[in-house]
Amino acid sequence: LGLTGLTQFPDAWTEEGIYYVSGTTIDGVNIFHVPIDAKSHLITGPGAALTSGPGMKIAVTAAAGGVLAYSDVTAGIGVWTASARPDDGFVAADIRNATRDIMQKFYPAVSRNGEQLAFIAFGGLKGAKLEVRRTDFAGRGETILPTQARGISFVHYPRFSHDGSL
Repeated sequence: LGLTGLTQFPDAWTEEGIYYVSGTTIDGVNIFHVPIDAKSHLITGPGAALTSGPGMKIAVTAAAGGVLAYSDVTAGIGVWTASARPDDGFVAADIRNATRDIMQKFYPAVSRNGEQLAFIAFGGLKGAKLEVRRTDFAGRGETILPTQARGISFVHYPRFSHDGSL
């Protein structure tokens, strides 16, 4: 499983080769190099990854001898909390991040009493890591909840029932 090549295009070239970016915005867009013949401009060998990991390494510029410069764009999807009074539209200035790791977070749900938060944590297509997590606003930590799902599916929308169970 894993979607590679969703983004793939040449970004820079020198006499030694072509630098291209390939990957996905979730698993990472990384820089690769494929050697070319300076006279025939034909590819002379396999492509090789120069970077790896999350983020998007883009806007590559290259000089002879392998000197590179590029932008590393890293976006995070998190769950944030704020105190609010919906009756008068007030939102307090104490907005804070409710999660503590780099996994992407989706579909938050707050318990009726406002003491707990549940959400989906997604760790990328290659790792096929999808978790339903629960935490409390007192900062006692997160709990990974077991699910019945198989594979990657974004049909999990954690919701608290009226009695506070998840």
